[in-house]
Amino acid sequence: MDAFGGRLVSKLRCCNCGHSSVTREPLIDISLEIEGVDSVPAALESFTKIEKIEFSCERCKTHGPFEKQLLIDHAPTVVVLHLKRFKNNGLVVQKVEKNVLFPLELDMLLYTNDINNEEMKYDLYAVIVHYGPSTSSGHYYSFIRCAPNEWYKFNDEKVDYVQEDLVLAEHAYIMLYAKRGTPWFSDYIEIHRPFVNLVIPTTSNDVSDETSLKLALNKIENNDSHVKVYCEDQLQNVEIKQDEELTDALDRNSHGSSVNGKKRKLQD
Repeated sequence: MDAFGGRLVSKLRCCNCGHSSVTREPLIDISLEIEGVDSVPAALESFTKIEKIEFSCERCKTHGPFEKQLLIDHAPTVVVLHLKRFKNNGLVVQKVEKNVLFPLELDMLLYTNDINNEEMKYDLYAVIVHYGPSTSSGHYYSFIRCAPNEWYKFNDEKVDYVQEDLVLAEHAYIMLYAKRGTPWFSDYIEIHRPFVNLVIPTTSNDVSDETSLKLALNKIENNDSHVKVYCEDQLQNVEIKQDEELTDALDRNSHGSSVNGKKRKLQD
C-alpha cells in the first residue's frame, strides 16, 4: 500500500460568497475519461481542471454555482492510471476502442496540490491491455519495463522481448508510472550463476571425512555461485550414496550432533 497509496484533494468554492472547503480522500488509482482527449496528459488535465457545478452553500445559504477542482494532494511512488474504456449507454456496456497516446515520462507536478514545487517526474513502468469487445469477455496481457530500454510482454505463460514502439502503439487500459529513481524490475532479479559441482574425494586416505566437509563448507561460504556437493564414495558414519547430493544425504541421516550441525550450516 505504501507504494500505491496516495491522496486526492477536492476543492469547492462558492461563486456567490467565496466560501471554500477542502476534502481529502485516499487515492489508489486515477480513472480518466478519454472522450474528447487523445493523450494521457490531456486526460489528466481534464481530470484536474476547474469545473462548474450547482451546490448549496453552508455560509450564504444559497443554492448556486460552485467551482470544483480535483488535485493530487499526495502522489504515491507508483501512480496507477485507468482509462475508462467501457461506457454504459443504459442498455449495454460498450468498449471505447480508440488510441490514447501515453508518454514514457509524466510530470505529475502539473496535476498536484504541491506548493513546494518539488520535482515529480514519473517513468512508465508497466502497461495492461484488455483484448476483447466487452467487460464480460476478452483477455488481459501486460508489458513490463524491466530496464529503461528493455520491455517484455507477459501473455499467460508466454514471455517475449518486445520493442518499445510496439508497446506505445497498444490501446492501453491501465498504466503504471513509477517515480523517477524507483529501481527497475531488473534491479530486483537475482542473477543466478551456474551450479558448481564439488566432489569430495572420500576414497583418498590423505583426506579425512571431517576435512572434506570443511572444504565443502568453505567453498559454499566463499563462492558466489550455487554449489552442489557430491561424494565419490561413502563417508564414515554417514550413509551417502555414490553421486548423491550431500544435503539430500544429510536429510536422511540423523546419526549424531556433529552431522546435524554440518547439515544446518549447509542449509543456512
